[in-house]
Amino acid sequence: MPQSRRAKKSYTITRKLRGGNTRCMFIQPVDNEGLGNELYRYAMGLGALEPDMTLCKLPQQKIQHNPVKNYRRLFNGVMYNRNARVNAAKNVVKSSNTPAEGNGKIPYASWQGYNYVEGAIDKVKDNLIRNEFRKFPERYTFEYDSSTTAFMHIRLKDYEETGWALPFSYYERALEKLFQKSSSIEKVLVVSDNIQKCKDYFHEKQTPKLIFIEGKDELQTLYIMMKCEAGAIISPSTFSSWGAMLGADRKQSKPPIIYPSPWLHFNEDTMNFPDWWIKLPTQAGGERPCIIVDLLPKEGLGNKLSSFAAALIVKEKANLPICIMNSTTPHSTTDYDSLFDAEKIERPANMNSIKNVMKPRTNLSEFSKNIVNYNWSKNTGKNVKITPNLYQHFKSLLPVVSAMKEMLIRNEFGKGEYKPIKDADSCAFMHIRRGDYVTRGWSLPESYFVNALSELSSRSSTIQTIYVFTNEPGFCESHLETWKQKVPSKTIECKTDLNELQTLYMMMQCRGGAILSSSTFSAWGALLGPNENLESVIIYPNEMPHFSGSMNPMSFPDRWVAM
Repeated sequence: MPQSRRAKKSYTITRKLRGGNTRCMFIQPVDNEGLGNELYRYAMGLGALEPDMTLCKLPQQKIQHNPVKNYRRLFNGVMYNRNARVNAAKNVVKSSNTPAEGNGKIPYASWQGYNYVEGAIDKVKDNLIRNEFRKFPERYTFEYDSSTTAFMHIRLKDYEETGWALPFSYYERALEKLFQKSSSIEKVLVVSDNIQKCKDYFHEKQTPKLIFIEGKDELQTLYIMMKCEAGAIISPSTFSSWGAMLGADRKQSKPPIIYPSPWLHFNEDTMNFPDWWIKLPTQAGGERPCIIVDLLPKEGLGNKLSSFAAALIVKEKANLPICIMNSTTPHSTTDYDSLFDAEKIERPANMNSIKNVMKPRTNLSEFSKNIVNYNWSKNTGKNVKITPNLYQHFKSLLPVVSAMKEMLIRNEFGKGEYKPIKDADSCAFMHIRRGDYVTRGWSLPESYFVNALSELSSRSSTIQTIYVFTNEPGFCESHLETWKQKVPSKTIECKTDLNELQTLYMMMQCRGGAILSSSTFSAWGALLGPNENLESVIIYPNEMPHFSGSMNPMSFPDRWVAM
């Protein structure tokens, strides 16, 4: 090739790397970002273009959620310059900032805001249809009526790792709001990166009108969301927002589009969605105030039940739903959210709360009195925050014990895996808490349980079987013969292979009587079960080892027997 032709070719290549003879608007994608963020940067670039400009984009190596795919074909018509010189290009942060001559450059940012891309949404949609959805019709099918179909996008997998996943209660409330706003919605298509978990949750709730979409990749999911024009429920995901913006948002009728507030981990909304989109608070104290109760992360199930029972007492006066925090326990890896008729929250949305301040160990009856005397008419639109406390005053909790039992049966113990025991009226239980109590020096002496067995036997001739529950199997086995000798007419059986919920269920079944340890867990076993039987015998330790002196704030029912 002659020297002049080589020089001319080299010059042409150089000009193309800089944008060629056409002015360029450069955008810089980033590896490992998702398709949603990619579309926001693309739209930002499209919106800033002048008529004589071309969008110039460095190729992205991979998409976070689809690393084997290169989405270059989505953006046909965009010049890809791996070595383009963009240093001299003027930074463009809004369309009015586009230079009159020379190249422009969209600075690296996520550009996650409706206001940044509003003018380019139709262009993005047209390009996706032309470059992808229309080219491969066998991949993109939609068998529903777009005008009566909405979608709900639930992002879980990576968000569960980062702590950004929303509780299912948000999506439940969003569905309720969606159907309130539109009576024409006949179907809601559920799309998710963990569709089985969504199916498990909503099938149990028997939520109507939901269709779970399975086996679709990222682009097919985007297409399905785009076709749902009757409304949308989105997760805090830019991918999710594009599904709504390309579909329901384009309709003049302004169908309901529901989004979470705040967005992700931010304290305020950053997406600047249109005013007619519906903001739904993800935490208590926003749209719908509630009774906020902290179930104390370091406390066991017994104290959590007491705290929730205290909230039920408040509910009778405040007439607000209950929101719970910290439902896990140090004794189990089980998440106890589903036990309680309440919304799970991570934190209150704001501090617009009434705080019922109580000193530690305060008599719960005093708390109840304060609740009764409070002027609730002044509390409109505010949260009620129950001060974290143990609320171990059982006489005051008696009015809500039946409601607690109904809730536990409905939410957990009504499942088929829980089998009722035979002859429940002739069965009693003895709960022996060891483990952490031994370490703390709170375990009761063996003599207490031996004497309690004698007392139980002498007070009730109807009890035939005594089940022993303990968190130290070896202790039960080593003392079993001693107990049997003390009450030879009774059958004593160790139950050491049950988890917390199975143990609580069996204690509830033992209507004949109970021997308690110094534990609110065993106290709840007695309250929910044998206490209902007025002929039962319930024995508890007169002095609680973890309280100083003879102080006993638990205040058990008068007919229970103190030893």
